[in-house]
Amino acid sequence: MGGQNQEWQLASYPAGRPAEKDFKCVDVDEPRAEDLKEGEVLLEAAALSVDPYMRLRMQQDFDDIPRFKLNEPLSGIVAGYVKASRSDKFKEGDACTGLLPFRVRQAAAADALLPAYPTEKAPITQFLGILGLTGLSAYLPIKKIARPRKGEVVFVTGAAGAVGSVAIQIFKKKGCYVVASAGTDAKTRICKELGADVAFNYKSIYTAPELDDKLRELVPQGIDIFFDNTGGRFMQAAINNMAKFGRIICCGAVADYNAKPDNEVEAAPAGRSPGAEGNDKPGAAGSESDAKDTGKPGAESESDAKGKDKPDAGSKGKGKPGAVSESDAKGKDKPGAGSESDAKDTGKPGAESESDAKGKGKQGAGSESDATDTGKTGAGSKSDAKGNGKPGAGPESDAKDSGKPGAGSESAAKSNGSPGAGSEPDGYPIKNAMTLIVKSIRVQGFMINDWISEFEDAMKELTESLETEELVAKETVVEGFDMVPSALVGLLSGENVGKMVVSV
Repeated sequence: MGGQNQEWQLASYPAGRPAEKDFKCVDVDEPRAEDLKEGEVLLEAAALSVDPYMRLRMQQDFDDIPRFKLNEPLSGIVAGYVKASRSDKFKEGDACTGLLPFRVRQAAAADALLPAYPTEKAPITQFLGILGLTGLSAYLPIKKIARPRKGEVVFVTGAAGAVGSVAIQIFKKKGCYVVASAGTDAKTRICKELGADVAFNYKSIYTAPELDDKLRELVPQGIDIFFDNTGGRFMQAAINNMAKFGRIICCGAVADYNAKPDNEVEAAPAGRSPGAEGNDKPGAAGSESDAKDTGKPGAESESDAKGKDKPDAGSKGKGKPGAVSESDAKGKDKPGAGSESDAKDTGKPGAESESDAKGKGKQGAGSESDATDTGKTGAGSKSDAKGNGKPGAGPESDAKDSGKPGAGSESAAKSNGSPGAGSEPDGYPIKNAMTLIVKSIRVQGFMINDWISEFEDAMKELTESLETEELVAKETVVEGFDMVPSALVGLLSGENVGKMVVSV
């Protein structure tokens, strides 16, 4: 593309859900081929990846991954074409990807870029998704942590998002029974098209206890593998319904990404709970995706709109796997057996490492997807949500509800002694950690670079599966460099199916 060279910068740190006013587009100098240093290329962007983990980089109090600085460029995975080169690695016209500033044209070190090979079946945008970190964030933790066996039950949250949509397909290739959750009926249909045996709209379920019941109904034998992209109430319910020696993969926790400090939680309009901002919808919807087509009260919101002051199940983590496993879980938070099980005697694959099962472990990042919860604490609630198991980086998408206590009222907690929505001081702490012990459950987060040495082989398998149509890529493409803020805000509101990218 021609025209003035530009970049996107962070104009202000968002309080809660980001808004387009938090970003600004500025003119920058045009890079020139004659100014390139040895080993550099002049790259023109073709597509930009927007991902949920970018929200973490907009928080002033989160230091586990580098923060965006005010009045400096946003950065993420950029795919583009080489316009000039002073490197033996790339020649003019080559396609490549890399972690770069969101800028139209720039000089970049060739050693920091990966080659891309777009084809008619695999356009360059897919090297930001299924053939990029998104695909790796599903493929590698399934291989290294879940180690699925034929017939095992898997529960995937955020299942219509970037990572979740790939995870469903990989688990099905392994012969698993897959239960998926998403935030709209349309998204649940997409999950079924991708191979899920059962898919449900989490927005039809208002409280964590009801979600617990739903999982027990769908998978009475229990969940062997929980692949979590969202966090929030799903973690609590999934733990209750895990099978012995189950594995939990913490890929993302969009439920926590948009959390506000206590003193910045906005009061709810009369008759409504603060839940997801900007859409005037009741309460936070749950921990999965796209709370946007529904005016239903969010899960954990104390004002359940049905007039029920149901106690909140107080959950916090994330959860993706789930389905038919062996759970006798009839409403029992059974204490578990030692959260470290080495799974040697069980015949069931154990995770390679273990989480600390305290509900805080920061999550690694895979990429996340279909996560609609906002992680907002309800007005009047004291939860500052900081320290709640925030996930690491990784492209993740379709994010929207918060999974954090929605309603601002503390009334339920006071009237019935149960933690009602909006009354949790720490968002969704895990309250059934003993179940992890008694059931010998492994919980592990990850950063995708943990397995950087395996990227090449993993990419080959993903590419072959895409070419043979064993895997299908789902993506939402937003046209125009000027649409970066809109795409990012939309992603965090659950407006995407599959990977969200901006075509420049």
